[in-house]
Amino acid sequence: MDAQKSSDPTLHIFEQDGEWHWAITIPRPTGNGMKVVSYSYEGFASEEDAREDGQRAVREGEWRASGARQAEPSHSGV
Repeated sequence: MDAQKSSDPTLHIFEQDGEWHWAITIPRPTGNGMKVVSYSYEGFASEEDAREDGQRAVREGEWRASGARQAEPSHSGV
């Protein structure tokens, strides 16, 4: 398995107020901590749905936008 580059994004899945969300972080340029670069604005009904949408956001490079930003879910029904 290849080692993860220090600039690679990390996907986080978490529950908040009864809904599942995702966030993408990268290491801060100064080397201290992580920076949130994208996150789901709307919640998902399940952890699996949040993970799938978060993985899509990573694949499509949504996290590359400068500064933190919100991402809308790629599917309806949440």
